[in-house]
Amino acid sequence: MPVYPGAFSDPKYYSVGTMTATPNTWSLMLTRAGASAGYGAYTVTFTQEGYDSANSTINDKPDINPMGS
Repeated sequence: MPVYPGAFSDPKYYSVGTMTATPNTWSLMLTRAGASAGYGAYTVTFTQEGYDSANSTINDKPDINPMGS
């Protein structure tokens, strides 16, 4: 899958981290950029299956994790 520079704008509160892709799978990690209301840095990872809790450090922050309880 080609990525074209400037085709997408950068996320406002995250930096785009590691992105991997094969013919059948992909993964994208986002890292919280700047202040996050005292929660510190964390990552959120997505794959072709959706949210990847095994590779996301936001799991350690249930107050801001929309997938947590």
